[in-house]
Amino acid sequence: MATVADAAFYDVLEADLRALCSEARKTDSIATQITGWLQHTDYPQIKECAERALLKLRAIAQEGRGVEAVRTKEILRPFLLVCESKNPRLIGAVLGSIQKLLAHNAVSDEGRQHIIQALHQVERSSDDTVKLKILQTALTLLQNPSNADDQEGAGQVLSLCMRIYCHNKSLPTVVNTAAATVRQAVALLFDHAVTGSSGGSSGTEGVATGREIAAVMLLQDLLNMCAGSPATWLKCPLVGRSFVLDLLEFVLLHRPAAFQAHSAF
Repeated sequence: MATVADAAFYDVLEADLRALCSEARKTDSIATQITGWLQHTDYPQIKECAERALLKLRAIAQEGRGVEAVRTKEILRPFLLVCESKNPRLIGAVLGSIQKLLAHNAVSDEGRQHIIQALHQVERSSDDTVKLKILQTALTLLQNPSNADDQEGAGQVLSLCMRIYCHNKSLPTVVNTAAATVRQAVALLFDHAVTGSSGGSSGTEGVATGREIAAVMLLQDLLNMCAGSPATWLKCPLVGRSFVLDLLEFVLLHRPAAFQAHSAF
């Protein structure tokens, strides 16, 4: 059964899909068709998928179904299609929509993996607005504790943030935002390691949870980079030692419970 909050979310999502449909319809002019070809943007397919998603969403809303009904490929697909394009304006817009889906827990586990892949695709964009949207979406991905045991996904998302931080061609605003995002992401991983289980087990004696493994591997990578060695879990360039030391100090001062609660540390 849909709640009042669900209904409000459906209205926002419907507006986003309508805006995407409207943008995709702008394909009648020769100039727009050429622009779409140059940007590898399949406007007709995006339009078709967005319209199909609209119909699906309206049916869900009319039937009064809860947000779990939104966790379908059909609704996520048009946003992912835009991420395959090279249109920075559209990509920035749909990343905002994807962030809303994640924040309302309206994405399946499979959909979450597709979103991580999409973020890696749009990471190549030179547009700084897109990079800022990537960082916001990445943090939203890591904030959901129900996904914290996916240590591979957590590593991919944090690696992405690290790479944006290391990219020396970005504006200072992007670099500073990336640094703040990395700090928050690191804190989240250690928070999840503490809150997800008790005493370092997942309910099966002697078996570490995915979130605990992620925190241990992150700590090992930070120590490696501090010593001038490359990271192994994180897929990113060697980060400056001063920033790594700052991350280690932050974790030790503000997340001591992680080290007190788990023997793995």
